[in-house]
Amino acid sequence: MESAAILETDMHTREIGSTLFHFNADLSGAVMIVKRDKGKSFESLEVPGEDLIRFIAEWVANQKISELEDMEPHEVLGLKRESLP
Repeated sequence: MESAAILETDMHTREIGSTLFHFNADLSGAVMIVKRDKGKSFESLEVPGEDLIRFIAEWVANQKISELEDMEPHEVLGLKRESLP
């Protein structure tokens, strides 16, 4: 049985590796994630688009925090080391 989210007319589909993503352009509503095996649907999962946005935003924020923590003070400020007194 197909999800109601997939039947909406302005859904987009992206294939990344062996995974299909069916979603609204603004990620509103549900995102259907389908794992494919040799072109056939294998497993599917429907998640709220807002949850995906929050998950990815938290991951990106953690990556940026980690990068900042590893920087020297002049790098954080965007200065060249030789421009410091």
